Amino acid sequence: MILIVDDNIWFIATMHGILSERGYRFEIAMNGDEAIALTLDHGQRYAIALIDVDLKSNLSGIDVVRLIRANPDSAKANVPVVMITGVAEIDSKLVDELHLSGVLYKPFLIADLITAIKTNTRYPLTPETKKDENP
Repeated sequence: MILIVDDNIWFIATMHGILSERGYRFEIAMNGDEAIALTLDHGQRYAIALIDVDLKSNLSGIDVVRLIRANPDSAKANVPVVMITGVAEIDSKLVDELHLSGVLYKPFLIADLITAIKTNTRYPLTPETKKDENP
């Protein structure tokens, strides 16, 4: 399962379409507090988290990653994270500090998103077959 953390409803709708169309299962957190609650409760089930840097809440995306990494349960703390940003450059020191699996800069190509998912998950994600694709 993929965790998407972003507060932009249009971006969420776009991601929903892209991932649903390809059969991926995902959950959405619209702010940092929701993201932390989901990872505390279910962090081990996420194969990857896609987290926006610029959340308009009390926690930035960077804060969210720091709190995820601070979890004493390594199965929850070690979820691969790809940061997503349209406003900030992410320097290599921050990538190393947060143990990021990658960074996607908006706007990005769908192919780059799918590549980031496929190459950075901690366990294989198998897209579900759509009912209309069955013989």
